[in-house]
Amino acid sequence: MRGQRTDGEAVRGLHARRRVEPSGAKPEPAAPDPRHEGAVLGPDLGFEVAANLARERRALAACRHRDLQIAAAKNRWKDEVARARTIMQSHIDDPLPCEAVAQQVGLSLRQLERRFKQQLGQTLHSEYMLVRVEKAHQYLQQTALSVTEVSALTGFTSVEYFSKVYRRVFGVLPSKDRRQSTDAPVFRRKVAKRKSG
Repeated sequence: MRGQRTDGEAVRGLHARRRVEPSGAKPEPAAPDPRHEGAVLGPDLGFEVAANLARERRALAACRHRDLQIAAAKNRWKDEVARARTIMQSHIDDPLPCEAVAQQVGLSLRQLERRFKQQLGQTLHSEYMLVRVEKAHQYLQQTALSVTEVSALTGFTSVEYFSKVYRRVFGVLPSKDRRQSTDAPVFRRKVAKRKSG
Protein backbone atom coordinates (compact mmCIF):
# COMPACT_ATOMS: atom_id res chain seq x y z
CA MET A 1 0.00 0.00 0.00
CA ARG A 2 1.55 2.99 -1.22
CA GLY A 3 1.43 6.27 0.75
CA GLN A 4 0.48 4.61 4.05
CA ARG A 5 2.87 3.85 6.90
CA THR A 6 3.18 0.60 8.62
CA ASP A 7 3.12 0.48 12.40
CA GLY A 8 6.91 0.08 12.61
CA GLU A 9 7.56 3.11 10.44
CA ALA A 10 5.13 5.21 12.47
CA VAL A 11 6.81 4.23 15.75
CA ARG A 12 10.27 4.97 14.38
CA GLY A 13 9.03 8.37 13.20
CA LEU A 14 7.54 9.09 16.62
CA HIS A 15 10.80 8.21 18.36
CA ALA A 16 12.73 10.40 15.97
CA ARG A 17 10.49 13.38 16.73
CA ARG A 18 10.63 12.93 20.50
CA ARG A 19 14.35 12.22 20.55
CA VAL A 20 13.91 9.19 22.69
CA GLU A 21 17.23 7.56 23.39
CA PRO A 22 17.13 3.79 23.01
CA SER A 23 19.12 3.31 26.25
CA GLY A 24 16.42 5.01 28.32
CA ALA A 25 18.43 8.22 29.00
CA LYS A 26 16.59 11.52 29.16
CA PRO A 27 16.51 13.37 25.85
CA GLU A 28 18.33 16.67 25.40
CA PRO A 29 16.08 19.71 25.61
CA ALA A 30 15.07 20.93 22.17
CA ALA A 31 16.69 24.12 20.87
CA PRO A 32 14.36 27.14 21.10
CA ASP A 33 12.45 27.88 17.96
CA PRO A 34 13.71 31.21 16.51
CA ARG A 35 10.13 32.13 15.67
CA HIS A 36 9.28 32.17 19.37
CA GLU A 37 12.31 33.99 20.80
CA GLY A 38 10.09 36.81 22.10
CA ALA A 39 8.20 34.33 24.18
CA VAL A 40 11.45 32.93 25.60
CA LEU A 41 12.81 36.40 26.57
CA GLY A 42 9.53 37.68 27.96
CA PRO A 43 8.43 41.30 28.42
CA ASP A 44 12.02 42.59 28.73
CA LEU A 45 12.41 42.25 24.98
CA GLY A 46 9.74 44.90 24.37
CA PHE A 47 11.49 47.36 26.68
CA GLU A 48 14.85 46.64 25.07
CA VAL A 49 13.47 47.17 21.56
CA ALA A 50 11.78 50.42 22.63
CA ALA A 51 14.99 51.66 24.28
CA ASN A 52 17.02 50.85 21.14
CA LEU A 53 14.52 52.67 18.92
CA ALA A 54 14.56 55.70 21.20
CA ARG A 55 18.37 55.72 21.21
CA GLU A 56 18.46 55.50 17.41
CA ARG A 57 15.96 58.37 17.09
CA ARG A 58 18.03 60.56 19.43
CA ALA A 59 21.22 59.73 17.51
CA LEU A 60 19.49 60.51 14.19
CA ALA A 61 18.15 63.80 15.57
CA ALA A 62 21.64 64.68 16.84
CA CYS A 63 23.11 63.93 13.39
CA ARG A 64 20.50 66.10 11.69
CA HIS A 65 21.12 68.90 14.18
CA ARG A 66 24.89 68.65 13.61
CA ASP A 67 24.36 68.68 9.82
CA LEU A 68 22.22 71.83 10.14
CA GLN A 69 24.87 73.47 12.32
CA ILE A 70 27.59 72.62 9.78
CA ALA A 71 25.46 73.98 6.91
CA ALA A 72 24.79 77.19 8.86
CA ALA A 73 28.50 77.53 9.66
CA LYS A 74 29.41 77.04 6.00
CA ASN A 75 26.92 79.72 4.96
CA ARG A 76 28.28 82.06 7.63
CA TRP A 77 31.83 81.27 6.45
CA LYS A 78 30.84 82.04 2.85
CA ASP A 79 29.47 85.39 4.02
CA GLU A 80 32.69 86.14 5.91
CA VAL A 81 34.81 85.22 2.88
CA ALA A 82 32.60 87.35 0.63
CA ARG A 83 32.90 90.31 3.05
CA ALA A 84 36.68 89.89 3.13
CA ARG A 85 36.82 89.84 -0.69
CA THR A 86 34.70 93.02 -0.82
CA ILE A 87 37.12 94.71 1.58
CA MET A 88 40.05 93.56 -0.58
CA GLN A 89 38.41 94.90 -3.74
CA SER A 90 37.85 98.28 -2.14
CA HIS A 91 41.53 98.50 -1.12
CA ILE A 92 43.29 97.42 -4.30
CA ASP A 93 45.36 100.56 -4.82
CA ASP A 94 46.55 100.63 -1.20
CA PRO A 95 46.39 97.01 0.04
CA LEU A 96 45.61 96.42 3.68
CA PRO A 97 47.61 93.97 5.78
CA CYS A 98 45.79 90.64 6.10
CA GLU A 99 45.38 91.23 9.84
CA ALA A 100 43.44 94.45 9.10
CA VAL A 101 41.14 92.59 6.68
CA ALA A 102 40.46 89.94 9.33
CA GLN A 103 39.81 92.61 11.94
CA GLN A 104 37.29 94.38 9.68
CA VAL A 105 35.49 91.06 9.12
CA GLY A 106 35.45 90.47 12.88
CA LEU A 107 37.67 87.39 13.01
CA SER A 108 41.20 86.58 13.99
CA LEU A 109 43.68 86.19 11.15
CA ARG A 110 43.91 82.44 11.82
CA GLN A 111 40.11 82.00 11.66
CA LEU A 112 39.85 83.94 8.40
CA GLU A 113 42.78 81.97 6.94
CA ARG A 114 40.92 78.73 7.75
CA ARG A 115 37.75 80.02 6.11
CA PHE A 116 39.63 80.95 2.93
CA LYS A 117 41.45 77.62 2.85
CA GLN A 118 38.19 75.70 3.22
CA GLN A 119 36.04 77.81 0.88
CA LEU A 120 38.55 78.77 -1.84
CA GLY A 121 41.42 76.33 -1.34
CA GLN A 122 44.03 79.06 -0.88
CA THR A 123 45.34 81.47 1.69
CA LEU A 124 44.02 84.93 2.39
CA HIS A 125 47.22 86.49 1.07
CA SER A 126 47.06 84.48 -2.17
CA GLU A 127 43.45 85.48 -2.71
CA TYR A 128 44.24 89.15 -2.07
CA MET A 129 47.06 88.95 -4.60
CA LEU A 130 44.68 87.34 -7.11
CA VAL A 131 42.06 90.09 -6.58
CA ARG A 132 44.72 92.71 -7.31
CA VAL A 133 46.02 90.88 -10.39
CA GLU A 134 42.46 90.46 -11.71
CA LYS A 135 42.02 94.23 -11.52
CA ALA A 136 45.40 94.74 -13.22
CA HIS A 137 44.30 92.38 -15.99
CA GLN A 138 41.14 94.42 -16.45
CA TYR A 139 43.16 97.65 -16.66
CA LEU A 140 45.59 96.16 -19.18
CA GLN A 141 42.82 94.74 -21.35
CA GLN A 142 40.51 97.73 -21.33
CA THR A 143 42.61 100.88 -20.88
CA ALA A 144 45.67 102.54 -22.41
CA LEU A 145 47.47 102.77 -19.05
CA SER A 146 51.12 101.77 -19.01
CA VAL A 147 52.31 98.69 -17.12
CA THR A 148 53.93 100.98 -14.53
CA GLU A 149 50.65 102.84 -13.98
CA VAL A 150 48.68 99.59 -13.72
CA SER A 151 51.24 98.27 -11.27
CA ALA A 152 50.84 101.36 -9.06
CA LEU A 153 47.03 101.34 -9.35
CA THR A 154 46.88 97.76 -8.08
CA GLY A 155 49.16 98.31 -5.10
CA PHE A 156 52.43 96.90 -6.39
CA THR A 157 55.48 98.94 -5.42
CA SER A 158 57.75 97.14 -7.87
CA VAL A 159 57.02 96.74 -11.59
CA GLU A 160 59.33 93.70 -11.69
CA TYR A 161 57.41 91.95 -8.89
CA PHE A 162 54.10 92.88 -10.54
CA SER A 163 55.31 91.36 -13.84
CA LYS A 164 56.44 88.20 -12.05
CA VAL A 165 53.09 87.73 -10.27
CA TYR A 166 51.10 88.57 -13.42
CA ARG A 167 53.09 86.05 -15.45
CA ARG A 168 52.59 83.37 -12.78
CA VAL A 169 48.80 83.87 -12.92
CA PHE A 170 48.26 84.45 -16.65
CA GLY A 171 51.27 82.82 -18.26
CA VAL A 172 52.28 85.98 -20.14
CA LEU A 173 54.03 89.24 -19.28
CA PRO A 174 51.69 92.19 -18.71
CA SER A 175 53.35 94.16 -21.52
CA LYS A 176 52.36 91.40 -23.98
CA ASP A 177 48.79 91.08 -22.72
CA ARG A 178 47.03 94.14 -24.15
CA ARG A 179 43.74 94.08 -26.05
CA GLN A 180 42.49 97.68 -25.91
CA SER A 181 38.80 96.87 -26.20
CA THR A 182 35.85 97.27 -23.91
CA ASP A 183 34.55 93.78 -24.68
CA ALA A 184 37.82 92.05 -23.73
CA PRO A 185 37.50 89.39 -21.05
CA VAL A 186 37.89 90.74 -17.54
CA PHE A 187 39.70 87.72 -16.18
CA ARG A 188 41.48 84.84 -17.85
CA ARG A 189 43.45 82.12 -16.06
CA LYS A 190 46.59 80.52 -17.37
CA VAL A 191 45.96 77.25 -19.22
CA ALA A 192 47.90 74.37 -17.66
CA LYS A 193 50.35 72.70 -20.01
CA ARG A 194 49.87 68.97 -20.52
CA LYS A 195 52.79 66.68 -19.90
CA SER A 196 53.63 64.34 -22.72
CA GLY A 197 55.23 61.01 -22.28
